[in-house]
Amino acid sequence: MSIRLVLLPWWARTVCATGLTWLVAFAGLAVQHARGHGFGIPPLGFVLIGAGCLIVAALIAIAWGQDRDRYLDALSVTTSKTERMQAIAAVRRGPVPENPRVREAAARMAQIQLGAIRGTRIATVTFSLLVAIWLFQGVLAALDHRPGEALLNAGIAALFAFALVSAPWTRRRLQARVETLRSTDNPSL
Repeated sequence: MSIRLVLLPWWARTVCATGLTWLVAFAGLAVQHARGHGFGIPPLGFVLIGAGCLIVAALIAIAWGQDRDRYLDALSVTTSKTERMQAIAAVRRGPVPENPRVREAAARMAQIQLGAIRGTRIATVTFSLLVAIWLFQGVLAALDHRPGEALLNAGIAALFAFALVSAPWTRRRLQARVETLRSTDNPSL
């Protein structure tokens, strides 16, 4: 998750979350249409999809608000907007900041992200199941001689598999970055 996105005002986070949920919902409808099922949804169905998107968007915006509070607390050691921007930029990459306040804020934010990634066992199981489901649907489509649908399902499974495989790598990178930012004998200081 982008720290800059989480630090946006509440209304901007809500707009982004709404756009994201609508994008996912209408992508799902587009997949159904591409499969040849058509839309076949009554007007009330579209209203319910829209209402569901708004509810999910509100929940996402609330969760981002809680993350925002943690990030703002981590940034409280900085004294200027420039220092805050340097700390945000230093969380994942780049040279270790020379300013100890910026370095401490970046380390705190990286630790927050690391804690969020570590607590995703449910996401790991969910993504594994999603990969299996989409691969199974792709195999069924291939056996039914529908190559376009089989490729679409395989592509969706590949996206979920990439997210699943990249999580441990991201954890290791963030842990190394936290250690680099917290080290007192850093040669670049």
